[in-house]
Formats: sequence, C-alpha cells, structure tokens
Amino acid sequence: MNNIHVFYKYLGATLHEDGSSTVEVRTRIALATAAFAKLGKIWKSSINFKAKHKLFRSLVISILKYGCEMWTLLADRERRIQVLENKCLKKLLRISYEDHVTNESVRELVVA
Repeated sequence: MNNIHVFYKYLGATLHEDGSSTVEVRTRIALATAAFAKLGKIWKSSINFKAKHKLFRSLVISILKYGCEMWTLLADRERRIQVLENKCLKKLLRISYEDHVTNESVRELVVA
C-alpha cells in the first residue's frame, strides 16, 4: 500500500495533514542555520556581545521561530531548536566545543 503524505501551506508554514510540524521545524532550523552562517563576519568581528546578541535575536531567532504558534512542539523538536540556539550562542561568546562549557552556563552568561 502506498504511503501518501499530504502537506499544506498556511501563511508560509508547511503543515502535515495530521497536524505534525516536523517538516516545518526542520525547515526553520535549516533557514536559521543558513542565516547565521551568512552573518559569520559579524560574529567574528570585534562588535560587543550585547550588539551581536540583539542581531542574533532579530535576524536569526525571528527566522527560526516564525510561525511557531502553530507548531505541535514535541520534546525532540524542542531539543533540536535548543541545540541550534546553544550552538549559535557559544559561537557569539567565542566558546569552543573543547572548552566543555555547559549549555546552562551559556544561558546564564547571556542573561547576565
């Protein structure tokens, strides 16, 4: 038997007929990752963290979370979003993977 999946576009978001938003979350993560990469020169510049963080929220997070009000956000999708946010914040703070800084510590640095 054929497995046919039906997707709908609503306000630019891709939704599955069963209400699942897996495809949309993956698309948003890919778009946000691409936006973050395009701004690489800014992230590597000597601009202070506060300014970089404002740019990150307005230019990357807005892409990532566009239409999120319609998502059915299960734990695995929420984790994927958090992974991307933490990875980007570590890059803004110039924290290397080898530094073994926890995500919780990164969040505390951002709030401070």
